[in-house]
Amino acid sequence: MSHEAILKAVIGMKHSRLRNYIAPGVTSWLIGGEGHGKVRLFTTDRDTREWITPHSHRFDFTCLVLCGSATNIVFGRTFRNDQGDAYAVGKLTAPSGGLGTYGFEPGEKAEYFSESRRTYVEGDTYAMRRHEIHSIQFQKGSAILFFEGPELSQTTEVLEPWSDGRRVPTFVTQPWMFDRMPDPGVTITTVSEQ
Repeated sequence: MSHEAILKAVIGMKHSRLRNYIAPGVTSWLIGGEGHGKVRLFTTDRDTREWITPHSHRFDFTCLVLCGSATNIVFGRTFRNDQGDAYAVGKLTAPSGGLGTYGFEPGEKAEYFSESRRTYVEGDTYAMRRHEIHSIQFQKGSAILFFEGPELSQTTEVLEPWSDGRRVPTFVTQPWMFDRMPDPGVTITTVSEQ
């Protein structure tokens, strides 16, 4: 099933480009106007190999894979250390000065989470509720339409590894993230055209 007509319409509606959106090579575009939630288009010019810190969201969302693929890694709480890995559960508050300007309260104890992975390809949809925790990986050349629901919370959770009796501080906003470079008029090609 091809979603070229949807992709073409979305490309005509994209604006407010953000390069390196949480991972090198991932670009976020806003689609259409403001209202009750947002629509974003995520594209990537490289496979995302860098680990995106597991996190929840302030809203529910649904995604449609227009081309390429996305692997969603969902973290579920478990109460036994032999069923998952230990993490410190930190708390992020909504950005006050724009993306990347979060208030962060690190976790202070070990909690256990198991992982499940699923890859979604062209035509697939996936959805998550705001309290669910995940990380994500995108295939080079992917285009993912991201339907962000209304904000339901001012806080989200972030998982940092817990090892040797303490938190390993891996959550950081790098200076290269959320780069607001002007739109160079980039065209998006499907994976099959590359």
